[in-house]
Amino acid sequence: MADLEFPRFNLLSRELVRLRGERSVEDVLAVIEDAASRGLCKPIDEDLLRHLEEGRVEPDLAIAGALAVGIGAKPAAILDTAFLQRLVSEYGPSGITDESQRKPEWQAATDLGDLKRALVIATEGELRAEAESTAASWRLHRALTCNKLGLVATARDLALDCVESPHISDGAKPYHYRALADILAQGGHLDMAAITAKEALDRLPPSTKPALRRDIAISRVRILLFKARCAFRLGEQPDARHVLEAERLTAGELHTANSARALTINTLRAVAFNMMGQEAQAIGLLTSVFESASKAPSPYFMGQAMLNLGIVHSQGERLDDARECLEQAAARFQEQSAHGDLFSALWETYLVEVASGNDEAAADVLMLCKGLYPRTQEMSPAVIEFEQLMREEAGA
Repeated sequence: MADLEFPRFNLLSRELVRLRGERSVEDVLAVIEDAASRGLCKPIDEDLLRHLEEGRVEPDLAIAGALAVGIGAKPAAILDTAFLQRLVSEYGPSGITDESQRKPEWQAATDLGDLKRALVIATEGELRAEAESTAASWRLHRALTCNKLGLVATARDLALDCVESPHISDGAKPYHYRALADILAQGGHLDMAAITAKEALDRLPPSTKPALRRDIAISRVRILLFKARCAFRLGEQPDARHVLEAERLTAGELHTANSARALTINTLRAVAFNMMGQEAQAIGLLTSVFESASKAPSPYFMGQAMLNLGIVHSQGERLDDARECLEQAAARFQEQSAHGDLFSALWETYLVEVASGNDEAAADVLMLCKGLYPRTQEMSPAVIEFEQLMREEAGA
């Protein structure tokens, strides 16, 4: 296979050809021409379509609208792909020559927050793949990177395409369902995310390795607790069945030699205890998580323990204790550049200051939340409440 060098390595070109599928250029142009005659889109000619598919031209909104009509895609997806191509072109080749190192390199770039590099690695993997199953796998990695870049709709569409692909083996399906569930949850589609995460668990064959079963169970627990916490914070009654299932799943996955996974499970278990009204158990478990994370050391999990302890203390109206825990959490998350978690810690601090009647401090913290919000890609109860407050302020 010829080497895919930049700028011939063109994601937009490949994506347009893939979306067109078996339809000829003439068929696509006929659909666009018919729609244009009825005033539904801008007409485009064969030369322009071929130049788009060859990566020589970048679409504007009008052209994206016409392409969407012709190939059955969404204009936003086409524009997002053009944006991704620009990012890929700006970065250049990944430099990876050993394909066995591609996934570890993608994971390392993702963990470090180097999303441009992660996008390039995933896109190269997709375009260099000789097997359709490998291409679909890398398309899923691209979806996960798009989600972190804030292109939630494109991430969702890509992940759906992977889940529905006939080239994905039954053994690989649970991975794809899990990724789709995480993307749906971060996009705020909690009901569909919960259903999809359950589908991932149900599709696991008996021979599944315990680590994979545990990771998919953790995804399901995160989503169930996310739903419950959102309902609780919005003044609604959480679904007790979701909280009980989260507690049951975490209880079944406690035995793991992986320290990070154990800290995750125990943190989620503590959240479930708190949602069930078992405050003492929640505090004890979170304190244990903090102590274990301190020995590792793991600043991120130390922050998670302090964040959730702050929430428990705030709900118990121990506002000074809550403030102290949340300040520690914010410091840990800032060290890690964990913007979504830092936003949650600041928002919880804002709520504590409001409850304390400290209007000046509340205003200062809210200003910090407003500054951080554009860099916060993950959906969370804190983000939902913040956006609700912003809508109320705009309405006033």
